[in-house]
Amino acid sequence: MATDNSNFEKKVLLRLDALQQIDKDEINVLDCFAGYGLLWQEVKRRSGKTIKIVSIEKEKGKNPTALQGDNLKYLPTLDLSKFDIIDIDAYGVPTKQIEIITLRQWHGILIITAIESMIGIMPKELLFSVGIEDLYKENKAVFCSYFPQFLDNYLFQKGVKEKYGYFLGRKLYFYVSI
Repeated sequence: MATDNSNFEKKVLLRLDALQQIDKDEINVLDCFAGYGLLWQEVKRRSGKTIKIVSIEKEKGKNPTALQGDNLKYLPTLDLSKFDIIDIDAYGVPTKQIEIITLRQWHGILIITAIESMIGIMPKELLFSVGIEDLYKENKAVFCSYFPQFLDNYLFQKGVKEKYGYFLGRKLYFYVSI
């Protein structure tokens, strides 16, 4: 079952670390899975920096200050160049969001939550990135133990050299510079 803000403290510390990578006093953030906005509120409280946040939340009524709707519809149209950080704290693996962001050639700090499904089915993009699309059709779950390696390969193909964060079994909380 998906839970908003599991590992809350680690997520806050990760974002505080990511902020240190930006040499500016005012930082612009796009929070693509904003929820109630609690995570970035806590980061703002602890950081000592001015942080301006544009939030996107799909669930109506959860965050009245957020853009309402699917971030997959907003990401292709927003001016991403205005943001220093894009945060994609998703349930699952946000490959579709990563695709849009990298195709738009955005540069900055990308904060990613990637959680492998409990039933072990990875997004097809991860499997395709290592050239096993034919095997994907036959058994989607057989490769679940390779999730971290496939994710690394996928990100490498997007230009990511290193990732920084917390890697807790099936739950990966990290940021990259792209």
